[in-house]
Amino acid sequence: MDGVITKTQRAKSGKTLGVEISGKWFTTKNWELENMVGKRVVFDPSVTEYNGSTITWINEYQTPGAAIGPSRSSAAVPPTPPIEAYDEPPAQGIFQRDVDYDAALRFASNITAHAIAANLIQGPEALAGWSETAFHLAVNLQQGIDTEIPF
Repeated sequence: MDGVITKTQRAKSGKTLGVEISGKWFTTKNWELENMVGKRVVFDPSVTEYNGSTITWINEYQTPGAAIGPSRSSAAVPPTPPIEAYDEPPAQGIFQRDVDYDAALRFASNITAHAIAANLIQGPEALAGWSETAFHLAVNLQQGIDTEIPF
């Protein structure tokens, strides 16, 4: 099922969120949907009975172009950059410049945070690849090594 979120409303208990999609109301605990009014979502509703009432739930959903699950963007998600593995140690003389590892860690943290905010990182399994790649990029740039930026 798919549709555009037209309205959201928190339950009086504060435990669930009501979401109106194409004129029908659904219940969810995906709180990020509250900020997605006007966005299109694709989901498979599930139905439960509670105190004689039928509740239609949105458990998992996706926005067009995104992986299934909680999402903040309808933009297409690029692949996670690979972690570079080296079979041999770097060439001699590659570490001639001093490296500010604190700056490299800050750079990696900022890149990773912005990738999360842009919904480019879809889960914990992708986090390591992004942060390690960003850290190595920062170190390589400080050392003057010409490095292709994978982002």
